[in-house]
Amino acid sequence: RGGGVPSQLASADGRSQRRQLAVVAALGVLALLAASLGRQYAAMLYSNSGQTLATTHPLKALDRLRTAEQLDPWSMQTQYAVASAYALLDDYAAARTVLLHAEQMEPDNYVPPALLGDIAIRAGDDRTALAAYRRALRLDPREPVLRQAVSTTEGRGA
Repeated sequence: RGGGVPSQLASADGRSQRRQLAVVAALGVLALLAASLGRQYAAMLYSNSGQTLATTHPLKALDRLRTAEQLDPWSMQTQYAVASAYALLDDYAAARTVLLHAEQMEPDNYVPPALLGDIAIRAGDDRTALAAYRRALRLDPREPVLRQAVSTTEGRGA
């Protein structure tokens, strides 16, 4: 049999091509992973910068936080910071809209309704605050701060 060498070469070529494809696929996965992590890192930097600016320059903070939100729309910390900046600007409607969106993103998280209660108190809307605090307390019945918020708001006649 004289055909052994060419078939071994064909077999070796096939293995070589499969290895090359595997390497290319692995590099592609690594590139996607790096891009994703880079995007999240950039979002975190913008979010942290915006949070730092929020108390002194809420409008500048909103600009940075919106960039962070575009880079990572699922970051709850960014959502809370955006709502806080709006609250500092006394824009209750915008802060409420952001927190309602955050509540939809994570319906089992007690923080968005608790913050909705806080901004409602600031806006003088005790009835809405009480409903939000009660919703938050249902999500985390062991949180003493929420129990106190419900009690205090009820005591105000809401």
